[in-house]
Amino acid sequence: LQPIISPNILWTPVMEEEMIALVSVSHPLAARHEIFLGDLAQERICLNCFEYGIHEIFEGFCAQAGFTPKILYEGSDGELCMSLLHSADCVFLIPASIHIWKVLADRKAGSFHGNPFIVALHINRPACRWQYGIAVSKVHAMTGPVKGFYRALLDYFADFRVRWNDNAIRAFLAQ
Repeated sequence: LQPIISPNILWTPVMEEEMIALVSVSHPLAARHEIFLGDLAQERICLNCFEYGIHEIFEGFCAQAGFTPKILYEGSDGELCMSLLHSADCVFLIPASIHIWKVLADRKAGSFHGNPFIVALHINRPACRWQYGIAVSKVHAMTGPVKGFYRALLDYFADFRVRWNDNAIRAFLAQ
């Protein structure tokens, strides 16, 4: 999730990600569309996607904001996080793209038409954003299939950035 800097590696940034906070409509923060990270200092947190290094990234953001997060649950079970969001009055932190992909997949399957009990909040000060990229060797030549896969990845993320720029993400989350 951090740029790889090495004379033998070509790092190509492909996407900037934003962490968002999901809260129940009964949560005190639900009336706002945007919060400061420090607003979460006393909140219990459900943190999704620990296998992607999100824990370290989030703790770094919290350190910048001057607090240590109170993590209630950390794991990859998004359904459990949603359950805890309602029953334990906690804040569910998730990368915006994962939330968007989940909502779109549910809509495509016909099982989701918006959740009136959830509010998505943008987080600022500090902005909870990081960069994804693709690292390839400068030393080893790519085979034809690898070049094709690399090009497909670059095209996919270029298209994603066009369709899901900051304004599109904010409009989607405000639905």
